[in-house]
Amino acid sequence: MSMLMNGAGGAGGLDVLESLLGGSQQQQQQVQQRPHTWYAQSSPSSQQQQQLLQQQTLLQQQQQARLVNNSLNNLTQDLKNYSIRDIEAVLLLENETNWGEPNGGGPSSPYGGMYKQEPSRSEQTLLRANNALTDPALSLQQIQQQQLAQAKYKQALDLQQQQQNDEQKQQQHQLMLLNSEIARLQQHNLQQQQLVAQQQLQQQQREEYLRQANTVAAVTSSGGGYNLQHSLSSPNMMTNYHPNAVNPVNPGGVGHYVNSNQVQPGAANPLQHATSVASFPPPQTQHQQQQVGKLMNGHLEQQHLLQQQQQQQQQPQKPQQQPQQQQQKPQQQAPQPAQQQAPKQQPAQAQQAGPSQQQQGGGGGGKKKGGKGGAGGGDAGVAQVTAQVQQMSVVPTVTGSGGKGLYQIPRRQNKTGGTLGQRIQVDTNHFAISFKNPDLVIFHYDVAIDPDTPVRYMRPVIAETAKKHFPRAAFGYDGKKNLFSKGALPFGVAMTATVTIYDVERMKDKEYKVEIKKAQEINFASIVKYMNTGVDQPQIAIQALDVILREPSCVNPEFVRVGRSYFSKPDPRRLVDLGDGLHLWPGFYQSSRIGWRPFLNVDVAHKGFPVQMHVIDIIKDICRGQLPPELNDYDKVSLKTRVGNLKVIYEIPNQPNSRKIYKVNKIVGSALQERFKPEQGSAEITIADYFSRSKNYRLQFPKYPCFQVGSVANNSRIPCELCTLQGGQVVNKKMNETQTAAMVKAAATGTDIRRQKVMDAMRKINFGNCALLKDFGIGVSDQMERVNARILPPPTVGYDNNRTILVQKGVWRADKFIKPAKITSWAYVNMVHGRPPNWRSLCDNFPGGANSVGMEFPKNPSMVFEDQRENNRNLHNVFAQCKQKGVQVVFVAVPNSGDVYSKVKQVAELEVGVLTQCLREKTLFKMNPATTGNILLKLNAKLNGINHYVKDLKKPRILGKPTIIFGADVTHPSPDETSIPSVAAVTSSYDPAAFKYNMMWNLQDPRVEIIEGLQTFVETQLKFFINANKRKPEHIIFYRDGVSEGQFQQVMGAELTAIKRACQAIESNYNPPVTFLVVQKRHHTRFFPSSPAEGDGSRNNNVRPGTIVDTTITHPTDLDFYLVSHASIQGTARPTKYYRLWDEAKLTDDETEEMTYYLCHLFSRCTRSVSYPAPTYYAHLAAFRGRVYIKNRHINLDNLPRENNTVVAKPDFLQANPMYFV
Repeated sequence: MSMLMNGAGGAGGLDVLESLLGGSQQQQQQVQQRPHTWYAQSSPSSQQQQQLLQQQTLLQQQQQARLVNNSLNNLTQDLKNYSIRDIEAVLLLENETNWGEPNGGGPSSPYGGMYKQEPSRSEQTLLRANNALTDPALSLQQIQQQQLAQAKYKQALDLQQQQQNDEQKQQQHQLMLLNSEIARLQQHNLQQQQLVAQQQLQQQQREEYLRQANTVAAVTSSGGGYNLQHSLSSPNMMTNYHPNAVNPVNPGGVGHYVNSNQVQPGAANPLQHATSVASFPPPQTQHQQQQVGKLMNGHLEQQHLLQQQQQQQQQPQKPQQQPQQQQQKPQQQAPQPAQQQAPKQQPAQAQQAGPSQQQQGGGGGGKKKGGKGGAGGGDAGVAQVTAQVQQMSVVPTVTGSGGKGLYQIPRRQNKTGGTLGQRIQVDTNHFAISFKNPDLVIFHYDVAIDPDTPVRYMRPVIAETAKKHFPRAAFGYDGKKNLFSKGALPFGVAMTATVTIYDVERMKDKEYKVEIKKAQEINFASIVKYMNTGVDQPQIAIQALDVILREPSCVNPEFVRVGRSYFSKPDPRRLVDLGDGLHLWPGFYQSSRIGWRPFLNVDVAHKGFPVQMHVIDIIKDICRGQLPPELNDYDKVSLKTRVGNLKVIYEIPNQPNSRKIYKVNKIVGSALQERFKPEQGSAEITIADYFSRSKNYRLQFPKYPCFQVGSVANNSRIPCELCTLQGGQVVNKKMNETQTAAMVKAAATGTDIRRQKVMDAMRKINFGNCALLKDFGIGVSDQMERVNARILPPPTVGYDNNRTILVQKGVWRADKFIKPAKITSWAYVNMVHGRPPNWRSLCDNFPGGANSVGMEFPKNPSMVFEDQRENNRNLHNVFAQCKQKGVQVVFVAVPNSGDVYSKVKQVAELEVGVLTQCLREKTLFKMNPATTGNILLKLNAKLNGINHYVKDLKKPRILGKPTIIFGADVTHPSPDETSIPSVAAVTSSYDPAAFKYNMMWNLQDPRVEIIEGLQTFVETQLKFFINANKRKPEHIIFYRDGVSEGQFQQVMGAELTAIKRACQAIESNYNPPVTFLVVQKRHHTRFFPSSPAEGDGSRNNNVRPGTIVDTTITHPTDLDFYLVSHASIQGTARPTKYYRLWDEAKLTDDETEEMTYYLCHLFSRCTRSVSYPAPTYYAHLAAFRGRVYIKNRHINLDNLPRENNTVVAKPDFLQANPMYFV
């Protein structure tokens, strides 16, 4: 033992003791000083302060070393007689402490050891020593020696604790001094800013504005004004002036300066502490506004230059170590942002302490530091001291990637991809792009066409312009405002031309004025650089490449372009009728993607296009083959659905010159009801009379509605019977359930057929024979890219009695639930019109099915309500009776389609507060054991049961600790749903198995992707977790759905900050590591087995579940990966793409991928791995429930906070059934 304590290398017992104490002081200090990645890095406050603090720290370390050496000598003397067996007895004993386990967490629990509350090293050593004392083999002398050693060791620990307390007091005192110094320097800085403003205004001889500038406020203006807000710790962030922006510090102001990275003027920047705020009275004229903008932007540039000079002078100095007392628990007294709290007056003693010479800077225009205006030194001093405190804040001040953007995305750790799993190869629908000249320079031109014209006419206008003015030029045109040519166009910088195009709809020529201006030159070498470095994505170069590659498809008259997809009229022999006047058109999708090499992604696409059909025939179709004398309200709504916002061909029979094409704005009254004045001053007549008198045509259906067409201001109306719906036009409406089901069925094909369709699309495009691509020197491979892939090993799922089942091909068979629900009372309510379903099928199937999984289910219902008409009228009373009788769940039979489901959920959950399980009519008629089992999976989760768990869930190390897993999604209305808000939903786990989830949702402005109120969501969910487990989560995992790559910066800047602030609201120093991943399903990447042996053996021949690709077609340096986590039931499996945007837990790439795959096995509604993680799936269901609540309700988009308060489920219902939404 003496040898063990002294060490073989002569290091002495100090190393051993310090290792027992949790690491040396130097190691602890290094860990505490390790900066959080989201903080802006900054220099020390001043050299003098740093030297003083370093001396103090050194003295403390020396004193502590002496104390530790004394304890070491005593401990070594007492332990020198330990035998090797005694040491082994101490080291081998372990403590298994579980937390928050649903069944008590005993040894027989399947959750045993899922989460271990790891003691500190010192606690572990004491614990092992206590356990060693109980060893019966020890002699009395050895026991006494161990007891004495334990007492000495406890004494050393007490001494260490006392030292930590002293250090904490010193830290608090230091923070108080820093806060005082910040306030004083802020005051000094504001005074210097006032002097600068006054001097510059005097030079401009603005007497009137000078009078206003003398009223500069100290920090905020009581009367409102312009606000200058910027982070002194981030001098590279420049600001822009927005005269109409909202002032976040003073809402009474008219405008303020905001960070240039902000998208919307007036939006507060959540990433910046407003450590410097200067307010000015609002100027009265536009010229004065411009002068204020110039003045303040010049002032910022001056501050920026002074800070750069200061940093250059400090560069030769070696960075000094921060004092330890400044690193421990820094959040307790961290200053709040200016938006939340105005600076308070500091104590007199703090105000009297003057700054150092370096902090003061120059005076009133001297040549030394401070320089012109004397403002530089004050800013530098504030920046230095503020930077130290900002390092102690949990609110991220994030830095840019490659010097741009808002934050730094973590790089992938393994440049060659992950290593876990079986290595295979798969084919993907990505085709390699090659450049004959990688340094090719192309020319970008801006295009403007006057008057504004529909997109369909822009390409003919530019084609006619090119034909006249640059016929030999090779160029690509995006159909809107951008033109890319191989060389400079012959007109120089700009040109203006006039061309004439025949307007097919108006049946006449129309003249257009075209202006083309040179914008910039683009070097394709920037794409190569991006592939090598992963930073500074050349968006304009990628856009140019994409436009050029689209040119062959755009000029092909066979194709109809819709976004990035192209469709062609189907073969009549293979026509697919989707119903309600829509036919399925096949097509393809193409998009340029930059991975480890440039690729062209080509995939199969399908879309419904309207059939050319006379409106009278449409009415006949709506009315089931009949033509009634007039249409009722239901028929008019159906007609609006079929033709609203679409084009119709108007033509009076036997009058071909009357033919025109109009867009239907809305449906109005009949031709006998609608009246107008044919001429100014004439009497009003009906539309029917007008056609009879002026057009010599008598309407056949004068009681049918008219269409309002053309300009809304003109209020032009035409009889619907003279219109034909134009076929083949693009429809941006949401399809109904029947149409969607028909499209899915027709489009779902196996991998072999889909592969063939992709290759057919490539042959149609015919890149190899495209003269334009040859001119640019761009080539596209005619073969799919074969990429490296891996198959992740599936987890093992657990059920009751420690029974485990291995997942095979993404599927397993259910056993007895971990925590089965006990149903003592249930009811049945019929909402199906006509022949009611047989509710007795529930009695025949559910008791036996429930018993097989450990649930209890009574054979007969407590209450039955079969009268559909009565139930429909008094549904509230029906549910109220069920709740009064203590019914646990109400089974409701609903029609196969329609709005009854929404009504049931609104009444049951918003008005009454009773749990329901809706069953479609067709489900009740085919009730069998498989259907019963699927319903019981949902029902057990709704009733707070636990179906199964993933045995290896703690295998990714981070899930071995208390972890909360979030899923978030925002669902948006379709383009034709103009009065419906978006729904944001957030779900979070609250049990060790990550099986149970709580959810929150919110209505927000349509098509706003940022989750509004996320801080409140996260804070509430954290409290729910803490209440359920009696401890805070040590790690936050956030899966965010529905974010495109162009929104990464925007979403992270707002939502990561919201998460951090929610943690701070729980406890000032609570700062768990956050891992933030984006989940993307709306992409067109597909995988195909490279050989039959690599497939899953199904008729669709998909790749096997667990197939992952994280190289070649992914980001060059960031971690993003495609994962096929499910076994596709029909068609080609679509992988889900994941992108890691933030990771403070420092997970390895394999851990991130494995964790994601495991979470796909925890969806409660099935015994299959699903296509994306359960928390994200639940977020989608929660958002859908929000859409259900507002179905057929009028929502005031101008007052969404009030609307949110009207669609809240009953509190007692939410508390009793957190997972009611599954």
